[in-house]
Amino acid sequence: MKKFITNPWIISIIINTVVLLAVMLLTDTAYETNDDYVISLRIADGYPYSSFVNYFLCRMLIGIQSMLPGINVFTVMQIFASWVSFVCITRVFMDTMKNRGVLTVAFFIMTVFAADHYSILQFTRTSALMLTCGMLLLIHSMIQRKGFGWYIMAFALIYPGTWMRDMNLIVAIGSAGIFLVAWVIINRRELIPEGYLKPKRILIYAVCLLLLGGAAGTSLLTTHINNSTEELAEFSDYDYYRSLATDYPVYEDYEKNREDYETAGISENDLYLISNWYLDYNGAASGENLKKINEIYKSHGGETESVTAAVKEAVSGCLDDVKDFNRRGMHLIIIGLLLIAGIIAYKPRYLPYLFGTCLFAGVLYLYLFYVGRPLYRATYIADIGTIVWMLYYFDSRYLRKREVGSGALRAAAGLCIIALVACQAPVIKASKQLHSYGVNNCISEEMADFIKDNEENFYVFGKGTRGLSEYYATPLRVPEEGYQKNALGFGSWGTKSPYILDKLEAYGLENTFEDLIDNDKAFLFEDKNVSRLTEYMNKWYGDSFGEIYPEKAGEVDGHSMWRMRSR
Repeated sequence: MKKFITNPWIISIIINTVVLLAVMLLTDTAYETNDDYVISLRIADGYPYSSFVNYFLCRMLIGIQSMLPGINVFTVMQIFASWVSFVCITRVFMDTMKNRGVLTVAFFIMTVFAADHYSILQFTRTSALMLTCGMLLLIHSMIQRKGFGWYIMAFALIYPGTWMRDMNLIVAIGSAGIFLVAWVIINRRELIPEGYLKPKRILIYAVCLLLLGGAAGTSLLTTHINNSTEELAEFSDYDYYRSLATDYPVYEDYEKNREDYETAGISENDLYLISNWYLDYNGAASGENLKKINEIYKSHGGETESVTAAVKEAVSGCLDDVKDFNRRGMHLIIIGLLLIAGIIAYKPRYLPYLFGTCLFAGVLYLYLFYVGRPLYRATYIADIGTIVWMLYYFDSRYLRKREVGSGALRAAAGLCIIALVACQAPVIKASKQLHSYGVNNCISEEMADFIKDNEENFYVFGKGTRGLSEYYATPLRVPEEGYQKNALGFGSWGTKSPYILDKLEAYGLENTFEDLIDNDKAFLFEDKNVSRLTEYMNKWYGDSFGEIYPEKAGEVDGHSMWRMRSR
């Protein structure tokens, strides 16, 4: 029994289970964005085609979801995957960190991220964590010559991590590669005498490379499947250009590029609505027009016209994050402190580990700012990768001999732990804010009943109207079958997918713009952009319908309901 309790894996499982339970009890679980909710809804409805999540993972989750109705399998899977990742990371650190003070500080650093993952759900960040952990296990297994069980665990995280968001795989390999290259260079004289290059080991390394290629290959296969029909291929192409128009600061650059946009027939109002997810694929947001918008935006270099501008913006943005002490700022502070600690504690020959990792993260940050994509979830993989690999370097073999008393070290460790506990504040604050946002913006019971009681009509919700699903504030629940089958927003990353088109077709609609005009069975809920929509519809459909104007058809829960008429 004693041997079982003192097993490092059991200790890691117990510790991380306590952390999971504590976070779930003390914070509110929330979606960071609506992406996870939408993916969950697709999976619940048995639709395996997603712009992001691998087809095979969707199929697997659909099967599990059918066996567990009422439980949101996609979000529960993310929490479980995060827990497994933290268990594995803790176990690796227990292998390498012989100093209990260093190990304790490393553990508390990981609890900062754990609190984020368990309370704020976002599949891109879950993928980043799984891939970072998977690569850590893989490299650790190679260096420490672990058994096959460790390799199996590594790829059990790498494959689903890739399937959840394949673009993270390259960055995860890059972070791990920096460490591995430095390790090979520093230890090159010992590689043959210590048996790292025996035929059996080389075969293992070759198989690992093939398996990494297989992870990328399954993503390529998914791309093929997601383009296997004309409808899916059209959606895939449309969604690619849509993402560039909505996810980057295209509208903010309108004035700089006004002449080119006007020549292309795109007005300020058109671009404003597109950037706010009003996607009319028969009008301003047609596939052809989205391509034109992207050509104009890219031809002018996007928001950052030079590397110099990107550097300035990255530095300014990071300093603002640190000053605001938000989640990214918290990560940057931890990275800075680890860098200082490493410079002090490292034996000089091992400093390339430290600087190489930080340089890789810095380049990635600059790239993200250069392309105008500094969202927290976009930079997250740089943060988690840098911190995990920097902590991994705090192996007793790499550090200087201790030159200060154990009392001073304990005091330093204690101060670090107190500071890291304080770092939970931005996570808890973000969790409460996002949960509050979900609650405050969820569709009201009155609105939900109204939609359900009038299933003969179709309702379109504009940006800013309180039309989020009532399930948005409860991430662990999955919507009931057929939930809000007669309601839709003006646009999402699912626009023009067969899933959305089938939903519209059931009510005789093709899209949510032109088919609203003079349609007694289609209504618009819009509080903010009625005049902009009226201007838009007159520009794009006035020639066919005449003058288009909004006619108020009622009010539900304080939200105006309109018919779009022509004369």
